[in-house]
Amino acid sequence: MKLPLLRKVTYITFIITLGFNMQSFAQSLDWNVGTGGNYGRSGLSWALGPLVESGGEPELYWSGGESTPYASYPLIEGDNLIVARRWPSSHQEEAWVINYNVYTGEERWKVNIPVNTYHNHAQVSAVKDGVVYANRSGGSSEPEFLYALDIETGDIIWMSEETIGEHATETVTFNENGDIIAADIYRLLCFSH
Repeated sequence: MKLPLLRKVTYITFIITLGFNMQSFAQSLDWNVGTGGNYGRSGLSWALGPLVESGGEPELYWSGGESTPYASYPLIEGDNLIVARRWPSSHQEEAWVINYNVYTGEERWKVNIPVNTYHNHAQVSAVKDGVVYANRSGGSSEPEFLYALDIETGDIIWMSEETIGEHATETVTFNENGDIIAADIYRLLCFSH
């Protein structure tokens, strides 16, 4: 009678231990990139961070890139690291969206989002399925058009017909079919991807 109970307890203990170890290993492989990574908005990216042995130090792959007094959160898709860089004194000319290789730091392209109305600093809204979404919105009081950029070249694929009032601390999200959902304090918008 005692042997089957011992087997059950051992089996349950093994499963729980395995689950905790898998969770720890999975977290060590993902980069938390704040609002990017995936449309589930968990912040976790499929890009693998440095694997570190117990008690070791992570290996630095690269450092550098475009410096700026105002940095944005990075967004990662595949081996693409997308950031916006801005300068307070010349925001019309110096509002870059930049794509780096996440593993080497090589700059792939650098795009200045067009100025349409309020001339705010560029920001990256999201990245999904090879498309980078960016705008120059300054929040609800300074709405701007949303741009879809090709992740490989930085070329503009389309510009939205409606403006969005996204603030620098906000992001867009996606419908299951890939359509973009954006909101500000006045309205909720859904753009066809």
